Amino acid sequence: MDPSWVIPIAGQAMRNREEITGVWDRLVNQLLGKRSQLVVTGMPGSGKSVLLDHLTGKGLDPAYQPPTTSAQVERDTLKRTGQRLALAVLPGQSTPSRLQGINDLFLDKRRVRGVLHVVSFGYTETRSEFAVEAMRDQDLESLREIRLAEELEDLRDTCQMIRSHWNRRHEPIWLIVAANKVDLYSDTPSLEAAHARYAEEGDSEFTAAIRELETRIGADNFGWHAMPVCSWPENFRWADETVESRLDISQRNELLSRLASSMSARSEGAKDA
Repeated sequence: MDPSWVIPIAGQAMRNREEITGVWDRLVNQLLGKRSQLVVTGMPGSGKSVLLDHLTGKGLDPAYQPPTTSAQVERDTLKRTGQRLALAVLPGQSTPSRLQGINDLFLDKRRVRGVLHVVSFGYTETRSEFAVEAMRDQDLESLREIRLAEELEDLRDTCQMIRSHWNRRHEPIWLIVAANKVDLYSDTPSLEAAHARYAEEGDSEFTAAIRELETRIGADNFGWHAMPVCSWPENFRWADETVESRLDISQRNELLSRLASSMSARSEGAKDA
């Protein structure tokens, strides 16, 4: 298995807030001055905004509380020495706000250097009361199967977005799939199943969709990687079933640092057009 998929041992992973934000700052500095932005995609409830908050350090504040699901494009700007890096979190699935957000990306003068695509191995939060009621008869495994199917369609939409943007701007140059909420599936059989679904060497419909994108753009122009991460360890509850979170904060921090380092490595060789 890819070393980036090996879960750090509890108590031996000692990354702290300063180390994580230090890696993130290195990424920011690589992209500053290039009118660049990073785009975060994925289904609603996959943890996009919370993950970004933790990578930037905002979520590592002890008083931090996760935001609710947003139906709008969430934008933020990181400033360093008078320069700016734009961040955009797109709403999940095909909503008017998502389509408008994609159109805005095409028209924006900033360059989309990279895409962080967040998935959750079927452990996607269902926050709409209407959706909860409609799926009340589904057990946890049936719910996850539905979410995994939706996740695949969402990825295909994202790949189409990336290809369209690349045809116009010859960017983005990288995609990282963040397999979020790994605290819920860190046991060996579940982790191996997630690895088979998401990792580059995996053989699934999910990886096939990204390989097709890579083939159409060209491997010399675009690269991708998948790795597990956890931003907000918590149990997952559905009906009368509970999946317990199994990672501690030190393990969470190590995985966040690995993800930030991977994003930095992908961006390090980026050149201005």
